[in-house]
Amino acid sequence: MKFGTNYDIHLLIHVQEKFIFKNFLLTRYSTSSFSSALVLLFVVLVLVLLLLLLLLLLLLLLLLLLLLLLLLLLLLLTTTTTTTSTTTTTTTTTTTTTTILLLLLLLLLLLLLLLLLLLLLLLLLLLLLLLLLLLLLLLLLLLLLLLLLLLLLQLLVILLLLLLLLLLLLLLLLLLLLLLLLLLLLLLLLLLLLLLLLLLLLLLLLLLLLLLLLLLLLLLLLLLLLQLLLQLLVIRLLLLLLLLLLLLLLLLLLLLLLLLLLLLLLLLLLLLLLLLLLLLLLLLLLLLQLLLLLLLLLLQLYSVNKKSDYVNKDRINFVRTYS
Repeated sequence: MKFGTNYDIHLLIHVQEKFIFKNFLLTRYSTSSFSSALVLLFVVLVLVLLLLLLLLLLLLLLLLLLLLLLLLLLLLLTTTTTTTSTTTTTTTTTTTTTTILLLLLLLLLLLLLLLLLLLLLLLLLLLLLLLLLLLLLLLLLLLLLLLLLLLLLQLLVILLLLLLLLLLLLLLLLLLLLLLLLLLLLLLLLLLLLLLLLLLLLLLLLLLLLLLLLLLLLLLLLLLLLQLLLQLLVIRLLLLLLLLLLLLLLLLLLLLLLLLLLLLLLLLLLLLLLLLLLLLLLLLLLLLQLLLLLLLLLLQLYSVNKKSDYVNKDRINFVRTYS
């Protein structure tokens, strides 16, 4: 019966060693490969964000250039309106310059609309990146949960091994008590020396076996502790990745706010341009009215001059006839 129980304990320890070693290898290689893949994804996302920032800077430079052109055009408008004269020739030149300026303003409006479309596309890309980052965060959380479950399982295995150690220690104590009893029996019974010696040899063999088992269990405990340390390092790396992803989310939110502000500014610029176009149309109408008034005045002057010529001729004829 003793040989059978020791054999069963050997089998249990051998099976547990294989199971723990396989779990150690699987968790180590799977976590390392997955963490490397996550690091590569993180680097790619950072590069994409840098490219988007460069595109935004280029768009801002284009907007500044367009604003400078608008200011120049407004200055030209003011100069041309101040240099207008009352004659008909100068009014025609001012109307041609205003039409050219209107065409340029329309072209600038078209460019601004194109820039608005580009900004909307960038907003969509940023939203897609936000969704990808959220998915990565969910994956990382799932990985952390799986690692915590593995840690709990390994802690349970360690507790079971500790219980086995305690049982083996109890067995050792029992065997030591048996040895003491046998020594007393040897002192009391000298006739049964041979049998007692055989029993002592068997007990010594059992003690050696138990000591070997204790050494094996201690080695297993050391392996499990090393595995726990490695998994704690992996968890720290994942937490660092989570923090970096949260920082990226904050950066993306700031970029979205900046883009919204740019859109609002562009809308305000469009409203201002529309107001300027309305003002230009009003000025053209006023110029046309002034031209009409000038033509009416010229016609009246011409008619008055003709009437005065007729009156003078009649007077001359009257004087001649009566003279």
